[in-house]
Amino acid sequence: MSMIKFLKIFDKYVIFCLCVPVIILSRLFPAKMGKRKILIIRLWALGDSVVSLPMIRGFRKNYPNAKIDVLAHKRNFEVYYENKDIDRIIEFNIFNLIKLAGKYDICVDTEPFLNFSAILSWWTGAYSIGFNHGLRSRIYSKTVEYNCERHIVQIYLDMLRALGVKFDMKELVKLETTKEERKAVEIFLKKNKISNKDFIVGITPGVSETVQTRIWPLDRMAKVADRIIDKYHAKVIVIGGPDNKEIMDEIIGLMKHKPLTSEGLKLREVFYLIEKCKIYISTNTGPMHIASAQGVKTIGLFGPSAPALWGPYGRKNIAIYHPPKEGCSPCMDTARRKFPDCFNPVYQECMRNITVDEVFNAFEKLKRGK
Repeated sequence: MSMIKFLKIFDKYVIFCLCVPVIILSRLFPAKMGKRKILIIRLWALGDSVVSLPMIRGFRKNYPNAKIDVLAHKRNFEVYYENKDIDRIIEFNIFNLIKLAGKYDICVDTEPFLNFSAILSWWTGAYSIGFNHGLRSRIYSKTVEYNCERHIVQIYLDMLRALGVKFDMKELVKLETTKEERKAVEIFLKKNKISNKDFIVGITPGVSETVQTRIWPLDRMAKVADRIIDKYHAKVIVIGGPDNKEIMDEIIGLMKHKPLTSEGLKLREVFYLIEKCKIYISTNTGPMHIASAQGVKTIGLFGPSAPALWGPYGRKNIAIYHPPKEGCSPCMDTARRKFPDCFNPVYQECMRNITVDEVFNAFEKLKRGK
C-alpha cells in the first residue's frame, strides 16, 4: 500500500471520528470574521494549486491590506513561489501546523474531502469556508457546493463570493519565474539546438501515480507527435516529472522521431519551458493547467474526469472528451473519494474513444488560430 493511499484511509476512518467533537466546539464558540489575516489551505495536487490562483488574486484585490498565507505540501509548494498576491507560503509539517492555532481571521479550505483539513481550518480560529458535502462540512462557518458541472476555477471563486465579494476571472494567473530559472531553460534549449524561431510543441503523456486511468494510449500520443514533426518540422518536448520517467521513455521508444524531454530541469524551470511552447497536448494533469496558466494554447484529453470541471481554463483551449455509451464516465469524483481503477486496454473505453486524427485536427485548429 502506498503512503498516499494509507493517509487517505487514515483520514477517512480515524480523523473522521474527530469531526464530531470539533463540530460541537465550532457551534459552541463560533468564529467571527475579520479581514487582517487570511489562510488558504491547498495541501497537494499541482494542477489544483494552479487553478486556485484566481481565487487568491480575488482575495488580494478585495482585501488589499490583508496578510494572505498559503499552507501547502512540498509536492505543490513551488506553484506559489514568486506570486505577488501571497505574503507567505507555509510548508505542511507538524511544527508549522501547531503554530497556526488561533492565528487567522479567514481560512479557506480548498481540499474537497480531507477531514483533516476541515479540522485544521477550525484550529486556525478563523471564520472558515469549505465544501458543503460530508460530515466535515458542519465544521465550516460558510460552505459552497462542489458542482461537477462548473469549472473548478469558478467553484474556488465561489469561496470568495461566499463572503459577499463579486469577482471573476476568465483566465488563469501566470506562474512567474525568476531570472535564474529562465536562464537555466535558455541554456537547456540552446544545448539541444532549439531557438526562439523554432515551433515548440509540448506533450505530457503521463499522470500522477494515483490517477493512472487518465492516460491516453501511448502509441496514439506518439503518432500525433510524429505527425506534428513530419508536417510542421516542430520541436516536440515530452514533459513530465521523475514519477513519469518510464512513461516518457516508452513514448520515446514508440516514436520514429526522437523528441527532447524535460529530464534534468527543476519543476519551476519546467514552468518556463512550458511557457516557451506554442501548443501543448496533455492528459488531465498538472502540466496541462500550467500550460493554460502560461498562455499556451492547450489541448486536454479527458475520460474519467469531467472536462466541464477540469478542462484547460481559457478561451483558446480545447478539451476532447467522448464518454462511453454505458455512461460510466465521468467516474472520478475527488470530492466523494471515488478513484476508479480501470487502467486496462479492455476497460479504459473513455480514453480509447479519443482518436489520433481528432487530436491532430484539434492541434491544426489551434495552429490556425481558430
